[in-house]
Amino acid sequence: MPAVPIEGLDEARNIYQVGPCEGYSHEASVIILHGYGDSAAGWYPAALYLAEQLRTVRFLLPTAPIDAKRDVTSWWKFDSETPAAAVASIAAIVAVEKKKVQQVGLMGFSQGAALSLACVCSGEVTGLSAVVSLAGWLVVNDAMRKKLGPGPHGTPVLLSHGEADDVVKVKSGKSALKKLQEAGFSNVELSVLPGLGHSITEEQLLSTARFFAKHLGVQSQSKL
Repeated sequence: MPAVPIEGLDEARNIYQVGPCEGYSHEASVIILHGYGDSAAGWYPAALYLAEQLRTVRFLLPTAPIDAKRDVTSWWKFDSETPAAAVASIAAIVAVEKKKVQQVGLMGFSQGAALSLACVCSGEVTGLSAVVSLAGWLVVNDAMRKKLGPGPHGTPVLLSHGEADDVVKVKSGKSALKKLQEAGFSNVELSVLPGLGHSITEEQLLSTARFFAKHLGVQSQSKL
């Protein structure tokens, strides 16, 4: 019989949760950050897919605040803010999860990916076991660099980017790789997918599942 992920809304934090699967213990957590203008609901199918692959992992899907000026969800306002407040909000989620399990991962798409990278580079979010950036870019200011301090930094980071992405160009992924390595991150890899635009594929989700399985110390159902 197929594994059935447990689902529900954490009303106190307004975070939708998917996993672990029924009959499996909760061994790790992964926070998924959606892109600009999206919501937790938009990433529910991907979370469900990942939960079926990683049956002992709980996936948490918060939704970004509304940018009243543009009437869309946004983790931070591009024209007037840094991601500092958003980083603090994710740090709070990570801190709660770290009280439940030892291994916590973070992943995001587009603006959510940029926020994921800002979290791992900020020095504010501690205890992350692995980070995945899908079609993201690196937005780090001098204050973040100072708080992060010199390397080496061991948090594993997977950068995955479509070669044909016309929204966040693939050069952003390549630049993030270079800057992370220069900042002292010793375990960073970049995967460029030929022909892929600003979207995700099953191949990326499988790669993400395998990456988290390896670095969170959980089992993956993927045989690929």
